Amino acid sequence: MDPISRSFHAMNTSMRILLYPRDERERDDGEQALADAEGVIRAIEARFSRFRESSELCRLNRSSGSWFSVSPDLAEVLELARVLHHETAGIFDPVILDDLERAGYRHSFETIGKTPIAARLATRRPRRRFADVKFQDGDRVWLPPTTRLDLGGIVKGWAADRLVRDLARRGPVLADLGGDIAVSGSPPDSTGWSIGVEAPDDDAQLLAVLNVRGGGVATSGTNRRHWFRGDRPMHHVIDPRCGEPAETDLVQVVALTTSAARADVWAKAALILGTAGCRQLLAERPDLDFLLVPRVGTPSATPGILTCISSIVSGEARDHQSPVTQSAGC
Repeated sequence: MDPISRSFHAMNTSMRILLYPRDERERDDGEQALADAEGVIRAIEARFSRFRESSELCRLNRSSGSWFSVSPDLAEVLELARVLHHETAGIFDPVILDDLERAGYRHSFETIGKTPIAARLATRRPRRRFADVKFQDGDRVWLPPTTRLDLGGIVKGWAADRLVRDLARRGPVLADLGGDIAVSGSPPDSTGWSIGVEAPDDDAQLLAVLNVRGGGVATSGTNRRHWFRGDRPMHHVIDPRCGEPAETDLVQVVALTTSAARADVWAKAALILGTAGCRQLLAERPDLDFLLVPRVGTPSATPGILTCISSIVSGEARDHQSPVTQSAGC
């Protein structure tokens, strides 16, 4: 049975949902379910965008220094962020909005590069951490004065998990939200979903194809969302330890774990840590799985990734029969 698919553009990236309905009777209902899923994503974008002054996230940021009552969706994402902030020992930290803007990421990405970004830096505010944020009664949040959050490092993964959770009763499903991918079940006559990983230096090439049976996979890199501040190259992956774009020997990381949200966060954390930091991390956390692509040298993979690699690809991505090609730069 052929899948139902829906493709659209949201959150400044391409998105795709694939669903194999359990039988032909569910096909029409499945089409409507995917249309509804697109509506869910657009509502999530409206709620969490830092580029829309009317968004709930922007209203929360403007309320810093006061208690703010949040919606169930925002409360859920903030609680997940708190868990992953602790899990990554602070390498994932949503309190980076000032740092992103200082680096030059002040507007939606498609507008960056159209006007020069001054080399002179804005004054740095006192350093805050997500651990300084306070929570009360499950739906009240207090940000320290002048503290602002960016949730771009977790929301797409969280949204992909949500869509898959909602659609899984209808059949095997995959949600690819700009390279943050959640899956449930396996396509007919298959042991898993084939997910192509783009090469970091050429999006017409596949680095590998993964066979993913469940959970989530995400890729983070410094090679796509980049620009110049003065004559200095910049990118969007901020190291919260210094408040600057991460200086790392890795150009791309693929993370495979129990959910798209965790994969989204851990891919960025591993990219920030670099090869040496990941070596130490994996000695302490053998449950994590990464494909690490250095700027110079040969990619390396953990055992869990190696068992999922169905092929190493040399050739054009469009010629490979893979249902999903994963972006390398989100």
